[in-house]
Amino acid sequence: MSYSAPRIFLRSKKYPQHFLRGVSCSNQSHPVTSSICSSPTYSTTASGTGALPSEASAVVCGAGIYGTSVAYHLAKQHNWKDVVVLEQGRVGCGTTWHAAGLLGSLRSTSTATRLARYTSELYQSIQAETGLSTGYKKCGSISIARNEARLTSLKRLQATAKGQGTPAEFISIDEAQSMVSILTPDDITGVLHFTDCASCNATDVVSALSRAAVNNGVRVVEGVSVEKVLVENGAVKGVVTDAGTINCKYFVNATGQWSRELGFRSDPVVNIPLHSCEHYYLVTKPFGVSSDMPIVRDLDNAVYLREWSGGILSGGFELECKPTFLDGIPDKFEFQLLQEDWEHFQVLLDPLLKYYPQLEEVQVRQLVNGPECFTPDGRQILGEAPEIKNYYVLTGGNSNGIITAGGFGKVLAEWIVNGKPQQDLWSFDLQRFAPFYNNKTFLTNRLVEIPGHHYRVPWPMPEYSTSRGIRCSALKQRLEDAGAVFGEVFGYERPNLFRHDIKSTGSQYLDTVHGQSFGKPFWFDIVKTEYKACRENVAIMELSSYTKVFVESKGDEAVSLLQWLCSNNVDIPVGSIVHSGMLNEHGGFESDNSIVRLAHNKFFIVAPTVQGTRFLKWMGDHLPRDGSVSLTDVTNNYTVINVIGPQSEPLLQQLSHISLTKSNFKFMTAKEMSVGPISDVMAFRMTHCLEPGWSLYIPNHNAVCVYDHLVDVAHDYNFRHAGYYALRALRIEKGFMYWGQDLDTYTSPLECGREFRVKLHTDIDFLGREATLRIAETGTMKRFCHFTVEGHDADNAPWAWGREPVYLDDRCVGMTTTSVYGYTLGKIVCLGYVMNIDPYSGMRRPVTTDWVLKNKFHIDIAGERYPLKASLYAPQV
Repeated sequence: MSYSAPRIFLRSKKYPQHFLRGVSCSNQSHPVTSSICSSPTYSTTASGTGALPSEASAVVCGAGIYGTSVAYHLAKQHNWKDVVVLEQGRVGCGTTWHAAGLLGSLRSTSTATRLARYTSELYQSIQAETGLSTGYKKCGSISIARNEARLTSLKRLQATAKGQGTPAEFISIDEAQSMVSILTPDDITGVLHFTDCASCNATDVVSALSRAAVNNGVRVVEGVSVEKVLVENGAVKGVVTDAGTINCKYFVNATGQWSRELGFRSDPVVNIPLHSCEHYYLVTKPFGVSSDMPIVRDLDNAVYLREWSGGILSGGFELECKPTFLDGIPDKFEFQLLQEDWEHFQVLLDPLLKYYPQLEEVQVRQLVNGPECFTPDGRQILGEAPEIKNYYVLTGGNSNGIITAGGFGKVLAEWIVNGKPQQDLWSFDLQRFAPFYNNKTFLTNRLVEIPGHHYRVPWPMPEYSTSRGIRCSALKQRLEDAGAVFGEVFGYERPNLFRHDIKSTGSQYLDTVHGQSFGKPFWFDIVKTEYKACRENVAIMELSSYTKVFVESKGDEAVSLLQWLCSNNVDIPVGSIVHSGMLNEHGGFESDNSIVRLAHNKFFIVAPTVQGTRFLKWMGDHLPRDGSVSLTDVTNNYTVINVIGPQSEPLLQQLSHISLTKSNFKFMTAKEMSVGPISDVMAFRMTHCLEPGWSLYIPNHNAVCVYDHLVDVAHDYNFRHAGYYALRALRIEKGFMYWGQDLDTYTSPLECGREFRVKLHTDIDFLGREATLRIAETGTMKRFCHFTVEGHDADNAPWAWGREPVYLDDRCVGMTTTSVYGYTLGKIVCLGYVMNIDPYSGMRRPVTTDWVLKNKFHIDIAGERYPLKASLYAPQV
C-alpha cells in the first residue's frame, strides 16, 4: 500500500521512518473498505417501501448499538412483536462500527455499574442465543498511576469498586509487566487490576443484537430515513419516512450523532444536546501481542491500549478535542471515517512511544479518526423527552456506547412499557438539561474539553471551563467585584466562595484556581471564615439559581392539586411556609420543595436548581386538563439574597419599616417588605442552610439597588459574603439533605428521617401514600445516617468527598452521598445510607433504629478504614 507520510513526522527525527509504513493519509472523509473494523455481515432485511408496515407499537430510529438493544429488549423481555427499527443506512453504519469495544466493569454510579455488569452478561449470552460471535473476551484491565495524585484517585476507585462488588486489586509493576510485555516500568506509582473487564468486537455485537431482535419479532428496515415525528395532543402519533408513514404510540430516537438533528423534526422540537468530535485510535499490524493481554488505561498519559489481532489498538482522550461536522453531518455518511490528523494525534502518540518503546519498531496498519458524539456533561442521555409524551431518547455514547448499550437498552425498554423508570436514572435522564444546552455554539465550545475529562484526575467538585457565563444573576458584576469565584450549576453562575486577596476579572471561575487536592483544600480557611460569619455574625449569600414557580387558580383547584402532589400538608395559613417532598407511586422523592402560600389560591414553590426542566415537566403532567390551575416559571425573574446569621435581624431592621422581631415575623413565614427604597421584596424567614435569617426574593430590576443598600449597612456589622461551599458545609453538618445528591426517586421519606413531613396520620390522600404505608408496615430497607469520621487527620489524610463505602465488619452495607468538613464538629461529616444485609444469605432485612445504633460502622477513604459515629439525626450544632 502506498502512503504519504504526514509532514510533522518527516520533520521530527524522534520517529523512525518505518513507524509510518502502510499509513494512508487521505484528505477527505472516505468510505473505509480495508478498515480493521468491518460492517456487519448480517443484514436483517432489504430496504424499500414494501418492507415498511403502516402500524407499529413502537418505532426505533437508528440501528446502531443503542437502537438494536432497545428493540431487542422490548421484544425479548416484554413480548412486543410489532416493533420496527428504521435505519437510514445499514445496521451499525454510524459510529458503532468503529468503536474500540472496551467493556469496563466500574462506572460512575452504582446503578451504571450494575447495568455495565448486565451488558457484559448480555454480550456473552447473546452469542448462544443467535450463534453469532460478539468477540467477547474477559481479559481484565489495568489502570496505571504515574503520580501520587493519580495513585490516591485509584485508591478511591478501588474502594468504590469493592463497595459495589467489582473486583479490583493493586498489583506490582513486575506483575503488570508480565501481563503487558510492552510496558516499561518508568514513572509508575501504582497499578490497579480489574479482573472483570472485557473487550468485544462492536460490529459483531450489533449484528448479534440485530439478529436476536429479528428472531424475537422485530422488523429492521434499512435504507429508510425519518422525515418527521407526528404529534397529536402532545404525544407521539407516528412517523413520516421517505418510504411512507407508520402510525405508532412510541418513538425512540437512538440515532447517535444524528439525534440532535432528528430532534428538530417534530413540533414541538425535542432538545437533545450532543455534538460530534474527532476521536482517534491507532491500530498496528500483528507483532506477537498475547490475546490474553489486559486492557491498559494509562490515565496520566490519556491513552488506552488493547490487543487486536496480535497487535495493538491504542487511542485516548486528549485534553483539547476537535468538534467536527460544524456545518452538519454529510449525507450518506455510512461506514466512513474522517481525515487523519497525525499532528493532533501526536499528543497521544508521544507518551505511547515513550512508555511503550517497542511500538517504535512496529508497523502501523491504520490511524482511525471516527466521529463520536459527546454530551455537555460527558454522560449518556436516556429517557422520555419533556416536550413530547412517549418520545424516548437513548443516545450520547460519549465513547462508552458499547459498555452502556445493553443495560441502557434494558432500562429504557422497561421505562417505555411501565411509563416510568424502574430504578433511579437521574444521572442520565434527558431532563437534566435545559433547552439552552442544545445551542450549537454552546455545544461546540463545551465539547472541546469533554472527552479529556474521561482520563483527567477526578478532583473533588470539578468545574467546566468552557461555555460559561450562560445564566448570570443581576448581581454578577457586584459579586465579581467582591471577589466571587464562580461555579456553575444548570448553566447558572453561582459564587462558590469569595477570595479577598485577589480582584476578580470576570473570567475567574473555580476551575482556574481550585486546589487540586483529595485532602484539605486551599479554600479551607476561606470557607471557614464564611461559615463562621453565617453562624456567629452575618453573611450575604446570593442563591438565585433555584427553580421558582407560581401555582395559582381562581377557586380551590391549586390547593387540591398541591395536596395531592405534596406529602406534607400545604393547606396552611396564608403567609406560611412548609417544606414538602413530592413523591411518586413508589413513594420516592420526585422533588423536594419549599412551598409558600401567598394567597388563598396562590403558592410560590422553590425547587432544586437542577430540576429546572424536570420539575416543570412533573408539575405540567399533573395539572388539571381543564386549565383551572396555572403554572408559571419565574426562575429568571427573581434575584435571591440570603441574609444569614444572628445579626441578620438588626441589619435588615435598619432597612425595613415593618417589625422583624420573632413575634411579629415568625420563622417559616413570608411577608412582602421594603428593603431600603424597594418595596416589593418577598421576604421569607428561612434560609437554605437551617441558620437564622431571611431569603429575599427581589425582582431583577431592583436587585442591584437592594444589594447596594444591604452591603452599605452590613459594613457596620463586619459582614462577609458567603458562597455555596459555606452553604454546603452548613447544611451537611446539620444533616440537611438535597435532592439529586442525598435524595432520589427511590428514597422514601421514612428512610431518611422525613416522616414528620408526611401526612400519613390524616385522611388526606396524596400521591405515594399507598407505597409509603406499605413501607411503614414492612419496614425500611435502608436508613439515612449522619456520620462523623473518627480518628481521621484532616490536615494530612485524604478526605471523604462522597461515594465512599460504609462497612460493618467486612461487609459493605452502604455508601456515603455527600461529605464535608464540619467546622463546628471539627471532623469530616458524611451523609449516607446503610442497609441490614444478612451475612450468610445476603438478603436485605429491615433497618431498625436499634440496629443502626448498636453497630459499629467504618468508612473506606482511599484504602484506609476509619470508625464512623452514626446517628439517625444530626447532632445539635
